[in-house]
Amino acid sequence: MNKIKLVILSFICFFLISFSSIAFSWEIITPLSWDDNCTAYGINEVDIAIDNSNIPRLAAGWHTSGCSDKLYIMKKAGNQWPLQEPVSDFSFWSYSLDQNNFSHIIANHNTIPAFHKTEIDGWANTNIMSDVRNFVRGSSLVIDSTSKKHFCYSYNDINYNENWLKYMSAIGSTWSTPATIDPNPIGKYAAIAVDSNNFPHIAYDGVNGLKYIKNNGSGWNAPITIDNSVALAYKPDIKIDQNGYVHIVYNVLQTAYISTIKYITNAPSGAWNTPVTLATNAGTASSSIALDSSGKVHISYAKNGLKYTTNLYPNWPTETIESTSTYNTSIDLDSTNGVHIGYMVSCGSSCQRLKYAYKTQSSCVDIGLRIYENSTTKTICAEPLGTLLSPLRIADKNNAVRGIVLVDVNDISASKIRVRTASEIKALKISPY
Repeated sequence: MNKIKLVILSFICFFLISFSSIAFSWEIITPLSWDDNCTAYGINEVDIAIDNSNIPRLAAGWHTSGCSDKLYIMKKAGNQWPLQEPVSDFSFWSYSLDQNNFSHIIANHNTIPAFHKTEIDGWANTNIMSDVRNFVRGSSLVIDSTSKKHFCYSYNDINYNENWLKYMSAIGSTWSTPATIDPNPIGKYAAIAVDSNNFPHIAYDGVNGLKYIKNNGSGWNAPITIDNSVALAYKPDIKIDQNGYVHIVYNVLQTAYISTIKYITNAPSGAWNTPVTLATNAGTASSSIALDSSGKVHISYAKNGLKYTTNLYPNWPTETIESTSTYNTSIDLDSTNGVHIGYMVSCGSSCQRLKYAYKTQSSCVDIGLRIYENSTTKTICAEPLGTLLSPLRIADKNNAVRGIVLVDVNDISASKIRVRTASEIKALKISPY
């Protein structure tokens, strides 16, 4: 039998206020729906970015049969998501947000060289390469703290038989010549991130494993294979923390429609750790990774709906945010470590939904409240003094009243202790620290 003990240290009063609880649960909304009687045949990535004011931006687009392609940029404004449509015809695209909160797109079409667009100049086209064979498959764009743009992509040869990893950059509107940075053929997908020195790092499908390459400021290091146990590292995503450690999530195809979700990082010595399997029998849609202010990892992916997992807690606990058929997720965190996820759901062959899920990170103060659960002593979160959002209150010997943080019972931080509020059943929140 699992024993749960509640230990209250230095407090003399514990009581429940009778009003509806403040829930730290997922808010889910639908910023955009497509019901145009067109058959979607090639869903593109959804991308999300949080600006300097903690406002989310969404980029989303897809190809249809019989109707025009659609690519939209949306910025949350209260309860509204005003639309911009910078590109109306494209094959592949990438999105990023600069330090001044301006959106940037790089896109191409099968017969048009890749071009850069930004809302700085009203979405005017700037061609960045002349060769239409530079199809921007599996492309990725990031803008560093100096507003320099870094762009990588998988380049098709003239016969479309092999792909090559290319990189280019720009300060202002002047783009460098595309450079081949891995002499060996690669797969279709690559992802780029910059570190605190603004040096680019790229994770990519190396055909026979997950590969990684880093720029050291004066040139590119030799590419290395960091997981050679996989035949195809599908749609990787990469982030670099403030200590320079690299974090990558990627899909390993089991079949054409089923994949295993893996995560890998490097150790302080620089050696790569053994990959962690986060999920099996997941979808082949893109997974996504983000880091919080303490360097902890947050990942979204699709498996019988939208999933969220993090290493804030041991053993990568997972939440199901939505059970609707989901694909192509993108995750980002704001400055308060609130989690934002953009994703697509299917409601039929000619019906698509762009959805957005958000959950704030509740405050967590250690006031000496402990529970004993699963043979481990755990800290329960309280609210800071002066913050009384929770209906569950505790008073200390000095009569200072604190709120005890409550979360949904399926939240990854939920303890096994339940509290019935005026409207629902909640759980005490376990501290991740």
